[in-house]
Amino acid sequence: EFPDPCPAFGCQHGGKCYSTPDDGVGHCACSWGHSGTKCATAPSKTCAVDVILLIDTSGCSGPSNHMVAGGTALTAFQDFAKAFCGNVTLSDSAVNVCIMSFCG
Repeated sequence: EFPDPCPAFGCQHGGKCYSTPDDGVGHCACSWGHSGTKCATAPSKTCAVDVILLIDTSGCSGPSNHMVAGGTALTAFQDFAKAFCGNVTLSDSAVNVCIMSFCG
C-alpha cells in the first residue's frame, strides 16, 4: 500500500486530487475547462470539440456512484474514455475530447 500522495500533489484551480491503489501516484480531476497534470492550463475562450463522451449518472445516489475524484463511477468512466480514445483512430492530428456527465 502506498501513502496518500494528494496532500502534497497540488491540484490547481479547484482540481480534485485522487490516486489509485495500484500506483500511489496523484492525479487531478480538473474543474471545467482547466487541463494539464495539475490543472494549471486555463481554459481557452474557444473550445473546439471533436468527440463528446456523455455519461448518464441518474443512479448517482451513494458515494460509490458519485462523479467525483476517487468515486468508482468516475474511475470507471475515465477507464472507459482512455480505452475508447486509445482504440479508435479519429484523426492523424490531435483530437479534442469532452467528457460530461448529468444526473437526472
